[in-house]
Amino acid sequence: MTTLGRHFADRLEIVPIMPTDANGDPVTTANMRFLGDATVRLRIGDIVIPYKTVKVMDFDPDGLHQAAGRDLPDMLIGMDIIARGRLTVDSTSGETVVTFELP
Repeated sequence: MTTLGRHFADRLEIVPIMPTDANGDPVTTANMRFLGDATVRLRIGDIVIPYKTVKVMDFDPDGLHQAAGRDLPDMLIGMDIIARGRLTVDSTSGETVVTFELP
């Protein structure tokens, strides 16, 4: 499932629908906090994927990665998008180039 990081979603003014458990507490995982689903229109390079539901996660809920100066991802592209086309990762030139093409 394609996932947006909380900070990236905030910059884009995307407000997820927050899920809660039976006690009304936010749903969490061991090291990330699931903030909810959002239906968005994605543009990756020249490719537009209209109105896709994505997950929004806080990849660093305790702030430890940010405090250590580590970069966090803006987005994790899932198989729900990758399966729509051809994803290529090429590092033969010494530089990593990622391309995605729809059929």
